Amino acid sequence: MWGICYAEAQVSGETILLTAPMSLDGESDVTYRAPNLIRRIVSIFKNVRPGSDLTRFQALQLPPLFNMPKSQLQCYGETVYCVGNDMLSRCSKAESSLERFASVVAWSISTTRPLIFGVAPFNPILGETHHVSKGTLNVLLEQVVNVLLCFIFAGSHHPPVSALHATDEKENIEMIWCQYPVPKFYGTFTIT
Repeated sequence: MWGICYAEAQVSGETILLTAPMSLDGESDVTYRAPNLIRRIVSIFKNVRPGSDLTRFQALQLPPLFNMPKSQLQCYGETVYCVGNDMLSRCSKAESSLERFASVVAWSISTTRPLIFGVAPFNPILGETHHVSKGTLNVLLEQVVNVLLCFIFAGSHHPPVSALHATDEKENIEMIWCQYPVPKFYGTFTIT
C-alpha cells in the first residue's frame, strides 16, 4: 500500500511541507484500501456462462467494487477545498511573481495522489454538480457538455467536460477550470 508522500520546498527562506490531501470526513485517501482483488475478478466473471457472447462482455457494467466511494467531480473538488488552509491564500498574497509561481507549483504538487491499483472514482453523469462551502471558500463543479464537440461526435454527451469555479473573496481567490479528455487513436491503442 502507498504511504504518505512528503516533499519540502524552499520559498524565499520559508519551508513549505507538502502532504497527502485530506478529506472533509476526516479520512485520507491514503487510508482507503481497495476490496480484495480476487473477489473483484470473480465478480466480473460471475455473469459469464458457457456459450456467452464475449464480444458483448465489454458492454457489461463493472460491479461497484471497482469504484472508489466518490465521484470524479468530488476528487477534482478536493484538490481545492481539502488542502492546507493557507496553501491557496499564499498563491494570491505572495509579494513577488516568483513567490506566487512557487506557491502555485506547491499547491499543484500537493493535489497529486498515488493511484490505487484497480479502483477509480465513479464517472459523473451529465448535469451532475458538486458544491462545497468551507469557510469563505465556495467550490462548484459540474459535468457539462462541450457544445462544439457534441456536434462533432453526432450529438453524444462524449467527450465529457468537468468544469470548476471556486471563489474566496476574503482571500482574493478565483479559480475557473475545466477538464476535458481528448482521446487519440494510435492504430492499436487509444490514449486520453
